[in-house]
Amino acid sequence: MTRTWILGVPDAEMEAIEAVLREYEQKYGYATARGKRVGPESAYAADGATVAFDEAHVVLVECGGPIEIAARRGAGMTMICPNYAPEYLAATSLRQVLILLVRDGTLKIDYDTFGWGVWLELELLKRLANG
Repeated sequence: MTRTWILGVPDAEMEAIEAVLREYEQKYGYATARGKRVGPESAYAADGATVAFDEAHVVLVECGGPIEIAARRGAGMTMICPNYAPEYLAATSLRQVLILLVRDGTLKIDYDTFGWGVWLELELLKRLANG
């Protein structure tokens, strides 16, 4: 599946998400409001992006607003919203990004990278996704 990722407010977790997307050569850009990258006050009032996403499945990461209308015109849309517990990977937007990459086979799971608990969860999700 061809995806275009649209990232919200720049912070430590978003930088980690961007690093993962860059490492796995995923197309991504930034949500904008009135031509500028969104901040905390405008993340869910995004009206554009720094990258075109016409034909792709769009993944909005911690952003939304009028951009959702344009995103739905393409091959589909997924929204990733934070759960506000960054000390736990299981409750983060980063985890949701990793799950999407695991499900489509982009991200290969290994114990050394993720540690036992996360590796086990991602391995189970991979098996469920593959039937």
